[in-house]
Amino acid sequence: MSSSQPLKPKWVSTQWVRRQRSSLPRTPKIPAALEPLLDFIPRVSPLLVRPTWMAPYCEVLERACHEPMRAVVAGAPQHTKSECSIHGIIKALIEQPARRHGYATYNGTRAHRVESRARLVAQRAGLNLRFRQGFWFNEATGGS
Repeated sequence: MSSSQPLKPKWVSTQWVRRQRSSLPRTPKIPAALEPLLDFIPRVSPLLVRPTWMAPYCEVLERACHEPMRAVVAGAPQHTKSECSIHGIIKALIEQPARRHGYATYNGTRAHRVESRARLVAQRAGLNLRFRQGFWFNEATGGS
């Protein structure tokens, strides 16, 4: 967002979010050969359904993988934000393995739980990663 736009209030209406989203510049098309994150999630984690309610968030994750951007997102608890983030990072490591990717959360205990979940997703996605507490490394490409 540019500095000329007003600050986002603590609680926003759906209409406000739609207006803000429509004011964003359109992004270049991602090649069709790349699987959308919404389809990647249930393929890699078959117990999860396609999170269509998280489509705007997944779109931000995919855009961030292909273009420089800054974004702040928020959502209600228990709406699969972490699952989408984990799968988005794993997908980004597959598509652009030499780039750096990160995940931050509110405390160390939560970070360890998310990392454990991400390790399982990475293995199911076929990534051969080497893990050290708080750090993942792809030896084949040098990415982390």
